Amino acid sequence: MKNMKPAEKIFSLLMALVLLISAWPLAAYAEAGMEAVSAQAGAEEASVTESSEEGKPGETAEPASTEKSGKEQPEMTEDGHIDGERLKQWLENYLKADHWDEPQCSISVGFWYSGSDETWLYNPDEWMYGVNWSKLPISMVYAEKLANGELSNDSVITGLQLEYALQTVLENSSGSSFYSMVTYLGGNTVSNCAELVPQYAGLPDSYYTDEFYQQSYYTARIMMEVTKTLYLGGDERFPKVLEYMKKSQPWDMFNRDNWIREDLHTSQTHAAVWGDGAGDYLHCTGVIYTDSPIVVTIMMKNISDLDIMGGIAHHLAELGQRMSYRQEQIREAEEAASTHALAEAESKAVPDASHETVPDPEAQTSEPPAGSAAATADKTEAAETASPAPEPVQEAYSRTPRILLLAVSALVLVLLIVITVLQRNRQKPLRKKAHSKRKE
Repeated sequence: MKNMKPAEKIFSLLMALVLLISAWPLAAYAEAGMEAVSAQAGAEEASVTESSEEGKPGETAEPASTEKSGKEQPEMTEDGHIDGERLKQWLENYLKADHWDEPQCSISVGFWYSGSDETWLYNPDEWMYGVNWSKLPISMVYAEKLANGELSNDSVITGLQLEYALQTVLENSSGSSFYSMVTYLGGNTVSNCAELVPQYAGLPDSYYTDEFYQQSYYTARIMMEVTKTLYLGGDERFPKVLEYMKKSQPWDMFNRDNWIREDLHTSQTHAAVWGDGAGDYLHCTGVIYTDSPIVVTIMMKNISDLDIMGGIAHHLAELGQRMSYRQEQIREAEEAASTHALAEAESKAVPDASHETVPDPEAQTSEPPAGSAAATADKTEAAETASPAPEPVQEAYSRTPRILLLAVSALVLVLLIVITVLQRNRQKPLRKKAHSKRKE
């Protein structure tokens, strides 16, 4: 730039200034555009994340732990209820696998799920010999007398303390203690006070046969209903009965793999009679404490393998646990959807307080008449003091390029005019000098 003339230097500096001024607003505009795009992308990403976390109403995630959920149960519907037909198919296949499906073999099963008051029965009305079945309902009779204050734990019944008699009958199936209890009630060894059982089963009188009253024949339906009544009555109606039953299981009928006893705290009573020319019988009924407790009653004729009974009880307990977990998932999803819908309804019904104007009583009484000078002055003052409404960011962002282009164009025009004037001023002395030379 040393050899450049002053005018040329000024021209070069002005051009550089023009370029800098032109580049600055464009760079600022680009930066603002990138920030807007980033903000929009961030909002979209947050929206997608929120919607994926909430999920659709009624949808639930898979169990986080397989230990809690257990294996899949094909005998359960999608909404967590008993699939009776599939459960029947499972039981028949289970018996068939060990050849306990022969014609001389028979099994009755009752299954009640407390979580949704569902019942599933398999061959529930076959009468089977069960001389000791009456031990549970007779114990319930004495427990009610304790709850009503008719007897106390120290009461003596046929030579035995009542508390001792109840405990030994329910825990160890004591025959001598049961005989004392039956005798005290006026029964005998044949009927075993069978007339006291129907009050806990809730079945019509026509259901019972002479075999029931005279020979101690029972069905799975009867004992499942009796056990259900026991569970629903609890300690308030039948004190200590379930507590003693939890210590029962002398042969671990429901507990062949220890899972039910150790993890689910089973309460059960049992009855078993062998021979007498009537075949082999194994019966058991009890409460299994899954998250939503279940009642299971199993009666087997000519099936002598206790593992069969234990396997059925285990499978039904696992099914009940799975049903409880699935139904809880659905309840939580429905509650979340209901809460969300209620919140939306409230937000639409209640207007935003920031947009409401609360009238001032004093201002209403002192408001000047319309058209008066005071009213005109108030309107002018209000217009001057009112803050302008903020423009939408998107609209301001879209007007920015036009404003910047107009400003740059005007600046370039002014600089071109200045440059033109400077060039003309520089050429005037040269013209005068050339003109004087022509005169000479």
